[in-house]
Formats: sequence, structure tokens, C-alpha cells
Amino acid sequence: VDHIISWDDEGTKFIIHDQKQFISDIIPSIFTQSKFESFRRQLTAYGFERVFMPNTNSSKQKSSPIAYSRRDFTRDNPGACDLISRRYSNQALAEGLAR
Repeated sequence: VDHIISWDDEGTKFIIHDQKQFISDIIPSIFTQSKFESFRRQLTAYGFERVFMPNTNSSKQKSSPIAYSRRDFTRDNPGACDLISRRYSNQALAEGLAR
């Protein structure tokens, strides 16, 4: 799986190395949607930010790796995932869902 998705060396962001294989092999086994754009929107809704990285495998891979990070999401502190919640752009919607 590390050739498809892995942590960076510091463990502060995850890197999607092969977007096509991630979409076909990983997303359907974890999520109900099967489109990368839907996955990306969910990441944004939960406060993840895209980190642009240079393409290091130019001969094997046509697209650059895609990396995402979030302050409370690290390899070495899985318990911090409990601090992650969905962000809402509409405050009234967020308050209604919190009831």
C-alpha cells in the first residue's frame, strides 16, 4: 500500500503517490463514494490542507504526488483523531447538527 499512499518522513502529512490506484483500490474499500473529488471535498470539510510536492518519480508516474496535512492528524498520535471534526461554512447548519 505504501506505493499508493504513505506518510511523509516526519509523519505530519499523508501522500497519495498513485491517484488512479488510490481511486480504484483504496477509496472503495473505505468510503462509499468512488470519486477523488468527493474524497478531496471531505478532506477540506475536516480541515485538511493540500500541500504541493514536486514529482520525484517522473519516469514511472505522470502526475505529482498529492499530500494533505492537518494539525491534529499525525502518524505518531492516532488518538488525536478524536479532536478532528467537520467544519461547516454555514454556522446555523453547524449549530442545528450539534443539537
